[in-house]
Amino acid sequence: MRKLKLKKAAQFALAYVAGAVIALVFYVLRATRVVRVEHRERVPRRQSSLLIISNHPSLLEPFVIPSLFFTEWALSPRIWGPWSTPDRGNLRTKLVWCFWIGGARNVPIPRKKEKGESHDAFREATYAALRKLRAILRIGGRIVVFPEGGRTTSVPVVKRLRSVKGYELRPVRKRVSELIAQTDPSVLPLWVEYPRCGCTRMRIKVGHVIRFGNIDPETVADQLQSAMLALADEGED
Repeated sequence: MRKLKLKKAAQFALAYVAGAVIALVFYVLRATRVVRVEHRERVPRRQSSLLIISNHPSLLEPFVIPSLFFTEWALSPRIWGPWSTPDRGNLRTKLVWCFWIGGARNVPIPRKKEKGESHDAFREATYAALRKLRAILRIGGRIVVFPEGGRTTSVPVVKRLRSVKGYELRPVRKRVSELIAQTDPSVLPLWVEYPRCGCTRMRIKVGHVIRFGNIDPETVADQLQSAMLALADEGED
């Protein structure tokens, strides 16, 4: 047990150092206007039970988004440090060291069955992850979630939703809308985009905090999708 605690402490320390380095790079990129954050004033301060929702166009978002909250979690990482929700399968990849470093603040999500895993075992692993997410929100924690369940471009174009200006989003996964309906957290939508159509910098658009209240998961999904696509269309092309 003592060895396990020491391992977790070392893991947490490494996660903190890695996060601080990434945040420093993030602020340098903002200062040099390589990264642009729109509506920075909408990022809530000391907001507990916060679900941070973002689209997922690349592998960079899980590393970049926590930097938006660095001024808070730098001083109180255990209270304000966001939890991430990586695909469980990514823990088997060559990038495993990245997830190991951040493992102290991760809730791996099973998105598909592993080789030899039974349906019952997969379902129980999914429910266990959701129980942990609910517990984190109920004690006031923060969680970064990508409700598409994977990168936007990993499904055919015909299955993607499209905004008025042509931005694309995969439909919100049922488990995410259920999590929101069950815990009623404050939800902060973000939209991340990379150079396209004349845009020369990475842009992160910050939306308004939303509370959905006691409504059914399908309505949550519809409203969340609409809010994210509307946020995508904000600002200049």
